[in-house]
Amino acid sequence: MKRKQKTNPYQNLINMIHAATKLRGWNLAETAKTLGISHVYMTSITSGARTISGLSLDKQRALAMFLGISMAEFFLMAGILRPEDFVTGKPSRSAGNHELCLHDHAGHDRHGRALPENLKATFAQGVY
Repeated sequence: MKRKQKTNPYQNLINMIHAATKLRGWNLAETAKTLGISHVYMTSITSGARTISGLSLDKQRALAMFLGISMAEFFLMAGILRPEDFVTGKPSRSAGNHELCLHDHAGHDRHGRALPENLKATFAQGVY
C-alpha cells in the first residue's frame, strides 16, 4: 500500500521563491541576504519547516515585492488570510477586473474574527 505524501499548503509560494531566485541567477543565501533574513531561516521556509507568517511585516512586504505580487496575494498564498476574508471591489479601469478588498477596515473579517495586529496596520495604511 502506498503512503499518501503530505503536501505543503504553501508550496506555490515556495515554488515562486525558488523561481524568482533562479531567474535572478542567485542562490537562496543571496535571496535571504537581499530580504534581510538569515540563510538558515530562508532554507527552513522553503523546506516547509517554518511558515512565512513568522516573518515580520516588513520582511513579508519585502518578500512580496521580491516575488512581484501584492500584499493581498501574498497573504492569501501564505495562508495568513483566506479568500473569504475578501470581497470584490470596484472594477479596475485597466482590465475590467475587480480588485480585492478587505471586508472590514476596522480590523475584522466578514465573520467578525479579529485580524492579527500586523494586518490591521497594513490594511489601515492601504498597503494591499
